[in-house]
Amino acid sequence: MNRRTFNKILLGTTALSFVTCASIADTKLPANKKRVVIIGGGFGGAAAAKYLRKFDSQIEIVLIEEKKEYYTCPFSNAVIAGMEKIDFIKHDLKELSRKHNINVVYEKIKKVDGATNSVILESGQVITYSKAIVSPGIDFKYEK
Repeated sequence: MNRRTFNKILLGTTALSFVTCASIADTKLPANKKRVVIIGGGFGGAAAAKYLRKFDSQIEIVLIEEKKEYYTCPFSNAVIAGMEKIDFIKHDLKELSRKHNINVVYEKIKKVDGATNSVILESGQVITYSKAIVSPGIDFKYEK
């Protein structure tokens, strides 16, 4: 088994575990409705949204990402080596939204409240969820 196959199995089983969980009822989310909020729309969050949709077409999926575009690590060596331009690894979430019926919210998150199963956005909007996936990605601190 190679790393790619292992990662596919790991991601698939993780997404499937969210599908089989019962929804948590609250005043903003009907008891019969499942909503998964994915925080972070980079490579991990986008993949989680896509495969979660493939496993269950009935779940409402809300992906929250501050940035309109992201860059993937796969194939970044081709850019570093000068074989490709940076746009080769640049992606946006429009196609994911359109093709897989994912509700994408472009906004910064103020707070994730696990006690109330809600995400509070900088604008003050509250999004409740049955389950949440947090995929913050990686960042470099060049100054250090």
